[in-house]
Amino acid sequence: MKRIAAVVVALSAVTVGSVAHSGPTARASVGTLWSKLGQYEHSYLQDWLTVTDPEDRSSEAALDAFRDVAYQISGPTGLWRREVALSWFGCVAFPESAACRALAEATPELERWDAMVTRTLRLNRSGARRYLRWNAAKLEAYLDRYVPRGAGMDAAMATPFFRDRLAPVAGLAPLDEEDLPGMPPL
Repeated sequence: MKRIAAVVVALSAVTVGSVAHSGPTARASVGTLWSKLGQYEHSYLQDWLTVTDPEDRSSEAALDAFRDVAYQISGPTGLWRREVALSWFGCVAFPESAACRALAEATPELERWDAMVTRTLRLNRSGARRYLRWNAAKLEAYLDRYVPRGAGMDAAMATPFFRDRLAPVAGLAPLDEEDLPGMPPL
């Protein structure tokens, strides 16, 4: 979080002159996106941070970090399409279960993000800046909807994506102390 926090602080200290160069919306959007991405520094972005320049505050770097998270979450081998389908719902053995059908129905929604990730791979620094000027709010909404705030099934079940698409048919809800009679509180 320290590395990404330094990026956020540096972006908020940008002078009016340099903001005008790239557009105030782009700079503000990049700072907001970095703030949201900062929550994942010790989880989804841990490996990404080891191979990048932590001082890079560019739109291109923010977009690259987002792509890394998106691939791990909604990509073909990501959380929703592989781990949840195979490990949690057993969709190979029970493809016709309600939960697996709901995941299959959600696949086009997740694949749209794959297409976005692919389209943004070709952007240079100025293209990334322009892209974020128009799309940063969508990327932030993605992080809020699909990316768990922590590790494990309970964190994934707390996401709006799970609550909207999977909880109604999966018969699962996050556990709380009332669900564990006789167990001491955590």
